[in-house]
Amino acid sequence: MSSFMQFPLNIKFRILSSFFSKTIGTATSPFLILYLTNYLNDVFLGLLLILSISLNFISSIIGGYLSDIFNRKRFITTFQTVQIAMLSILTFELYFLEKNPQEGVLLYCIVISYVLQGMIGGTYKPAYNALIMDSTNKDNRRDIYRFNYWTTNLSLAVGTSIGGWFSSNHLISLYLTSIFILILVTIGFFIIIENDNQIFRKEVRQNNFFVNLFNNYKEALKNKDWVIFLLGSAFIFSVEFSLIYYSNIRLARDFSQFSILGINISGIRMFSVLQLINTILVVFCTFQIGRVVEKWSTKNALLIGVFLYICGYSLISYNLNFYILILCVVIATIGELIFSPNWQAAQIEFIPKDKRGSFSALSALSNVLALLMASGYLLLSGHLTLSIISILIFIIGFVGLILVSLTLVLKNRLE
Repeated sequence: MSSFMQFPLNIKFRILSSFFSKTIGTATSPFLILYLTNYLNDVFLGLLLILSISLNFISSIIGGYLSDIFNRKRFITTFQTVQIAMLSILTFELYFLEKNPQEGVLLYCIVISYVLQGMIGGTYKPAYNALIMDSTNKDNRRDIYRFNYWTTNLSLAVGTSIGGWFSSNHLISLYLTSIFILILVTIGFFIIIENDNQIFRKEVRQNNFFVNLFNNYKEALKNKDWVIFLLGSAFIFSVEFSLIYYSNIRLARDFSQFSILGINISGIRMFSVLQLINTILVVFCTFQIGRVVEKWSTKNALLIGVFLYICGYSLISYNLNFYILILCVVIATIGELIFSPNWQAAQIEFIPKDKRGSFSALSALSNVLALLMASGYLLLSGHLTLSIISILIFIIGFVGLILVSLTLVLKNRLE
């Protein structure tokens, strides 16, 4: 924790502003979808989420490119200002819908505003990530990403708690708070951020925006090591996502309910217990484990952490014993705490200084692929035995570890 005060000013403000923004974002956006279930059917909301996620990814691809050719500071503050305007419109629409719940036009205006403000946020997200890369060096990179990892997880836990307690009756108040925080963050960005990507910015060679955009990412995808690293990362992350898309369903269906300390533990509650243990360990053990790991080389931390991570989550997919499941999630979370900050720091080894926004946007592909693979585990579960599915999850995670090793370790990118 004390190392935070030694970080560059850009990093300190970026981490703190991101914490508050993500906290209030987690407390509002997911619960707006729950609020809309009072008015819209599940099929429509499912299609809305798919559309929103797809458009957010497209906007981040565009935003990543733009953040590399324009002044990063002005780019972020401009789009944050636009997002403040969109959130204000959305809040007014929610207010008037409460006053006129039968007004169908307002409902669809809310849906459009929800999608648009998500796209705006997705546009400047790669610039946020690139801002960290601009201000780090090999000496402080691991500490910075460890602190960023901790605050991100803490913001998700705090935001979910706030939204769960207050969104039912105070959703508009939460959105007003979100607007106020984003205004403060935007003003802070304008005043505090000291430098930008001026020395890294590249020249635009073509007049056609879409030609430039296509050529930019075409060139990025020619980086074979980067593509292999993304694919390996997707394989590794799919192991954790299997907990959400496969293991939780199996727990709900097959876990034998029992009582402990007078509390009935069903399959669904067992899944919640695993998530709670993961959150508690991340919030309270990140820096303690970090102090141990900082004595290791980045290479060893990455390899050992990923191995523990895939072992823990693949065993969760197989076991139904309460105590073994708890042990497995502890092992998996410790592995996550070891490798995640090192994985984030390792990405920078692939990224040219003038394309940090673009590569940051492109890295989201690993999460998309991981989600698809995790969904595939559930699909295959109807045709394969439990043990084969668990072995498959482990093998895919281990292949991911090999791919990451090929690009980072064997090519001497890490010490």
